[in-house]
Amino acid sequence: TKIVTKLGVGYTNSTTVSTSIGLDSMRMINARYTPETGEWRLGGSWLLDIGIVNFSFTRSDYDEGGYKEDYSIGTYIPLAPYDVKPWGWHTFIRGGYSYKTGERLQDPLRYQSVDTDPIINNFDSHSIYLGGFAFKPLNQQWSLLAFAGGSLGSEGYYGYWIGTGVSYQLSPAHSFNAYVYHLGDDYSRDEQIGFS
Repeated sequence: TKIVTKLGVGYTNSTTVSTSIGLDSMRMINARYTPETGEWRLGGSWLLDIGIVNFSFTRSDYDEGGYKEDYSIGTYIPLAPYDVKPWGWHTFIRGGYSYKTGERLQDPLRYQSVDTDPIINNFDSHSIYLGGFAFKPLNQQWSLLAFAGGSLGSEGYYGYWIGTGVSYQLSPAHSFNAYVYHLGDDYSRDEQIGFS
């Protein structure tokens, strides 16, 4: 686990540009922007002896109208330093707290088929999330990736995500990743394939 400076480009139904800037050996800031949708994320990380502490702020706009803002703070804890590498998988436990607020349609499917004015509701919720990320090196270039998690919160909020992929190390400073994942919450579902 280390702090790195990098610039990346990914594609998951639309092009995403991301960057991480190492401020020193312990801290970094990161950002992500999707020009097509206007979604953006700004955050930072601190590397501690027992793991990584992250915070982020994300803004997303819904296609059918409305938006969501997400404020979160959490941590990644690597299990390898504790000699926990089941079947050769390097595993990280992820958990934290998130606050979401915004506006969304009361019934988006109804307004796609009925010619009537939409009803937009305000919402906000507090939630906790727990999940994990793991990778398994196959050789010096190839690794398998896997991740999953879920969240529960106030106002009936719930969410989940699960995915898998592969990573190819082009050089010590460059890599290529391909992944597929499914995610959802109490408002929408999505399945995507991505490259970065």
